[in-house]
Amino acid sequence: MIKTIDRLLDHQTMYRLVLYYLIALLGTAFVLGFLKLVPHDPVMLAFTTGLMLAACWITNRVFAAVFKVPANNESVYITALILALILDPVAATDLKGICAVAFACVWAISSKFILAIGGKHVFNPAALGVALTALLLDQPATWWVGGNLPLLPVVLFGGFLMVRKLRRLDLVATFGVVALATILATTEPSRYAAALTETLGSSPLLFFAFVMLTEPLTAPTTRWPRIAFAAIVGFLFAPNIHVGSFYFTPELALLTGNLFAYAVSPRGRFVLTLERIEQSAVDSYDFIFRSPRKLAFEAGQYLEWTLGLDRSDNRGNRRYFTVASAPTEQSIRLGVKFYPQSSAFKRMLGTMKPGSTIHASQLAGDFTLPANPQPRLPSWPAASASRHSARCCNILSTAMKGGRSSSSMEPRPSRTSPIAMCSARRNGNWA
Repeated sequence: MIKTIDRLLDHQTMYRLVLYYLIALLGTAFVLGFLKLVPHDPVMLAFTTGLMLAACWITNRVFAAVFKVPANNESVYITALILALILDPVAATDLKGICAVAFACVWAISSKFILAIGGKHVFNPAALGVALTALLLDQPATWWVGGNLPLLPVVLFGGFLMVRKLRRLDLVATFGVVALATILATTEPSRYAAALTETLGSSPLLFFAFVMLTEPLTAPTTRWPRIAFAAIVGFLFAPNIHVGSFYFTPELALLTGNLFAYAVSPRGRFVLTLERIEQSAVDSYDFIFRSPRKLAFEAGQYLEWTLGLDRSDNRGNRRYFTVASAPTEQSIRLGVKFYPQSSAFKRMLGTMKPGSTIHASQLAGDFTLPANPQPRLPSWPAASASRHSARCCNILSTAMKGGRSSSSMEPRPSRTSPIAMCSARRNGNWA
């Protein structure tokens, strides 16, 4: 069963999976609204969702044009749907409510541009949008998606798929344990049962953990900082935690954690310029890019690569690929295999010419070389050892996931032994 689920998840990008999850939640809420099983009017919910999608899309287009960066429509839709699930729906005649919704959308999307230091997001966009709406317009988020018990099965099932896809069980589990422990520590023992029931069944804890906490651009990318981030947010998430008369809300807890994540994470987005393309094997090419500044990484780590696509397919305009160059090299190398029916991303990548640019960010990955300097692989020439190690880490990681990277949507290649693949790549016969 798990293998079947993993195969299905391998055919979806991370962003597309989140989008489907949010659509499922809103669709279920819409149907339950007609059945009077949730308190929100389905017509108001549909109107508010459409308004948020339009406001977010327009804001994103404007800022993408001003800042001259690729627009990611999936990210825009995800932000809009999250806002629709945590802000109360408004009627078409409620001008004040409409202004508050539009305000939250504009700030959520614009924060991706104006509050990005070196091209890196600092705050979770949806959390910032609702925090500012509460602070400036006195229209706080109700997190209604977590307060409706009939939605809980969809929240749990979709959340399981999210955690399985993202491999973020450590993040979600740490947050949940710390949040529940803090809630119990600040509750009278006689109310433990009621507190647990309310937290797990009628609070945003689960949705918050599955969707908001796991947002990749504003969370640490390596394991121990990620666990510390989850613990900080989990502690502040407890409703009784306060500083004087100031009480934390879920969005403020996350924004505080985002500051910690920014402090411990790699800085910024890289705009890389293509220098040349080298064919490494049949249908396999190495793209060598020039970076405006040195990229500090470990062999085996990966980047999120973004291209501006005029017409994207269902796989989106972002991919995760391991950095195939050695950490000591000035250039950044990306090795890609092309298939007859490649994605729109790879087709665009294949048309790039020297001087073209691509955006890279989100350096991450724990599947790296061991700290122990004792050699564990056959000796290779010193100049190429680190590069081959990086590629072999990529190959081994790919093989462990069933023959392709987590973001690859292409047909599964043949099941060659990882050691044989490393050896073949070393001799220039495989990429």
